Amino acid sequence: MKKAIISMVLTVFLLSGCSDSILNLTNPNAYDTGTFFTNEQELEKGVNAVYGGLYFEGLWIRDYYFIFDLLGNDAQVATALQGELAEFAKYTFNPTHGKLTNYWRSLYRFVMRANLIIDRSEAFIAKGEGDIALVKRFVGEAKFLRAYAYFELVNQFGRIPLKKKIQDLDVILTPRCQSVEEVYQFIEQDLAEAITVLPEKAAYSANDTGRATKGAAIALLGKHLLYKKDYAGAEAELAKLAGMGYDLLPAAKWDWNFSERDNEENNIESVFEVQCKFVPGTNTWYMFGGQEDWGAGAMHTGRPMEYGFNDWQNVYISTSVAHQFKYSDGTTDPRAALTFYGQDVMVTGDLYFCEECTAADIAKGDAAIQDNGSRLKYPLGSGLRWRKYQNYERKFKENVPESSNNGKVIRYADVLLMLAEAQINNSKVQQGMQNINKVRARIGAVAYPEGVAKEKAMEYLKLERTLELAGEQSRYRDLVRWGDAKQVLNNELSTQYGPATYFQDKHVLFPIPQDEKDTNHAIEVSNDWN
Repeated sequence: MKKAIISMVLTVFLLSGCSDSILNLTNPNAYDTGTFFTNEQELEKGVNAVYGGLYFEGLWIRDYYFIFDLLGNDAQVATALQGELAEFAKYTFNPTHGKLTNYWRSLYRFVMRANLIIDRSEAFIAKGEGDIALVKRFVGEAKFLRAYAYFELVNQFGRIPLKKKIQDLDVILTPRCQSVEEVYQFIEQDLAEAITVLPEKAAYSANDTGRATKGAAIALLGKHLLYKKDYAGAEAELAKLAGMGYDLLPAAKWDWNFSERDNEENNIESVFEVQCKFVPGTNTWYMFGGQEDWGAGAMHTGRPMEYGFNDWQNVYISTSVAHQFKYSDGTTDPRAALTFYGQDVMVTGDLYFCEECTAADIAKGDAAIQDNGSRLKYPLGSGLRWRKYQNYERKFKENVPESSNNGKVIRYADVLLMLAEAQINNSKVQQGMQNINKVRARIGAVAYPEGVAKEKAMEYLKLERTLELAGEQSRYRDLVRWGDAKQVLNNELSTQYGPATYFQDKHVLFPIPQDEKDTNHAIEVSNDWN
């Protein structure tokens, strides 16, 4: 059963305090860490609530895709997108930015929940009673998720306060680490320990679809090592996934990676994805801030509605990214028609939609866009709009933001390209090119020449990551870690929005949120940014 952990109970963590006041009476029916988490079932509810962190503001239900697609210029602002989100596209955000504050706050809430479950699970294990192997798995899941949160934080904010245990929650004045290496070591320790106790993907039952696996932990460790430029370590870890049952989907099923259908998501290419599912009776609008108060357990995503050409029309695919699908020899990469709709003078994407719609949906298109009554023509005046992660091949429009498209954190094509990058930088250029060409062969793209120098191989690698992973929140971090962001983004954004210096040196990191600086005076920010 797809997305079974969507039925998770988002346990409320009521951390008990202490007071001498006679008015502070104890409610015997209330949960606290002393009376809850005493058996495997309660610990499982707790670890499910850690996964709930993926749905917080700033993360995967709404803000995350906007933040990183706009920063990486995967997405280009349309007139409909206003306010704080539009500021990401032109790099006009500042330390008071609400979405970045939510991103920071939600990741630390994520860490707090993981710390609590690790603490309570380890106490349970120490007693030596019950299903110890299962509880060790819970610890592994929590450590994987905590490592993921710290991976996000350290890559976007650099030196951060490190909260290692649940007791650190009460330490408000927490200085930043002396170096990012301290955070790196903590991430590596968490993932190494998770790898030893997490099962492989195939070992989970259908009811546990979406949980962290050994393969996910290995892939995240490899990605982390690649980002810190430990290419030998990254290659060693990422190469392991080839023998763990992962593979590329065939070309005819490439779209399954971005589907909302139960039988297409969590497929053989999926390494770790955020499980999204519309649950009837929950609040449609919870993604605007009501995750655990007025959300009523909702777990759907707003991306198809937000990006949709037939719905809210908030963004285009950027012309700079779309044009990279057109090669210098005049041919077009086959992924163009799977990534975006429309055409301009440079490139053509998919020109039809509703190819699997019902007759009733086809009838919603007026005569100008019907095509033999079996599909609809994309309205060419709409510009270049996203097809990837959209559902328009199967429905005329979303109508409301209740989509079930999972968010892809890591998929196997990304693993192969990260492995290729590590190999190229380890002087194994031909092996790296072979892995790049595996990704290209899957979709029917012409192979790149393999007998090339390192510099040319990296050019191919960079282009391939754009073509394969467009709209998957990878490009901004790729450009930053390659040292290309300032030149590439300023050139692209100046063409799209008018000449200016958009990306500045400071933008390699996010600003420390003003709320954090106002509360945690030990944060040691030496300027108004980071």
